Amino acid sequence: MSSLQDEFQNNGIEFVMNRKFPKEATDMSMVNFAYLSSFYSRFIFQYLQDLRDRGAKIIIGEFYASSARLIMCEAYKAKMTQKQGYVWFLPGWFDDKWYDIDRLRKVKNKTDSMEPGNASESIMSNGGTIQMFEDTDVGDLPSCSTSEMLQALNGHLSLLHANFAPDESVVQGNRSVYEWKQALKKNMRETKNNYHNAQRKNSDNDI
Repeated sequence: MSSLQDEFQNNGIEFVMNRKFPKEATDMSMVNFAYLSSFYSRFIFQYLQDLRDRGAKIIIGEFYASSARLIMCEAYKAKMTQKQGYVWFLPGWFDDKWYDIDRLRKVKNKTDSMEPGNASESIMSNGGTIQMFEDTDVGDLPSCSTSEMLQALNGHLSLLHANFAPDESVVQGNRSVYEWKQALKKNMRETKNNYHNAQRKNSDNDI
């Protein structure tokens, strides 16, 4: 986010604020659930209100799916969605159904009644975020329905990191990214062909 902020400022775009959201606790054994839910919702509401008061219209979110559900639900309640002229950029690596609160609520209710080990396994497969990003828990769910979440997300944009630098960029070996890609494709084709040739040769020897 800091590099994006620098890029904005270098191009004359005003960056209103950079605020970190605390990742809500997912281990409910050590906290009062109702208090935590109320506290986190108030925190998000105050943050969104601050953005509104400062005149911010473009909001770039960099947070986990469990936080995104709570934030976008509060944005819906605060009337700070695309329908009201706000532009939201959200991470593009969330699971396809990360916003499906109705489904996740059923999952959470089911896992709450399961054995700890089985519940953990079930949540990990339904948490809304790809596992490599280490946020596999469903976490605290907002009061919004899936229908309301879809209204909140309608028109939002996603941010993804580019896998490669621009084609014209020069990399190690004094060649462009485009030339490197072409060399990689050629090497992969040759490796594949060599593998298939070796397989056919082994098959002929077995006859």
